[in-house]
Amino acid sequence: MSLRCPAQKILSTLSKQDLGNYNKIKGSLNNRFNPRECETVSEYGQALRRGGYLAFPNEKQDSEMMEKVLINKFIGGLNNLNLQKHVQFQRANTLDTSISYAIEYEAFINPQNNMGKPMLTNDEVPIQAIKDNKKKSSTSHTESLTLDQVAKLIDEKLSQLKTETENRNGYYQNRSPRFNNRGRGRYYRNQNSTTDRVCYKCNETGHIQYYCPLNNQGND
Repeated sequence: MSLRCPAQKILSTLSKQDLGNYNKIKGSLNNRFNPRECETVSEYGQALRRGGYLAFPNEKQDSEMMEKVLINKFIGGLNNLNLQKHVQFQRANTLDTSISYAIEYEAFINPQNNMGKPMLTNDEVPIQAIKDNKKKSSTSHTESLTLDQVAKLIDEKLSQLKTETENRNGYYQNRSPRFNNRGRGRYYRNQNSTTDRVCYKCNETGHIQYYCPLNNQGND
């Protein structure tokens, strides 16, 4: 068997009998590099302490050097960066104290996470699911229209537009003459029949006062 670096050090924690057992070696490597998801912080810390005693059998238990080594290994093995920072900043002197800080942090942070994610009952549906269902129903309704229905909608729109155009044209045609260009200007006055003209001097029709024959009689 060829192991390197930290993996090779795992062998020093095993007895001679376990070194000849493949399953024991495999289990030790899994516990070190692939811990169980359900493993608690307390279980991890105690397993680390047992491994430390096996790795350093000649070192006095609970010594300052042993505690520092175990604390560093414990913090480095935590799978949460914020948890690592929290325990490290507490500057604990013993492994048991570090484990206590880690347990307190998890006890505080887990309820906070659960508060942001309320559990749904069987009768409740997420809001996003309702929005998705509305989009699907709207899309299915649009796709269900046949060509005949689409043609009918187009005809209705064209008929409505035609009616509005006719009403608009009728409005302009029926307006009072004063809104038109008729009745004003020299062109229209010249179009009037001369028979409709009345002279204010002789009261005769057919001419105006300026052209009245009585004007010449006065000059004579």
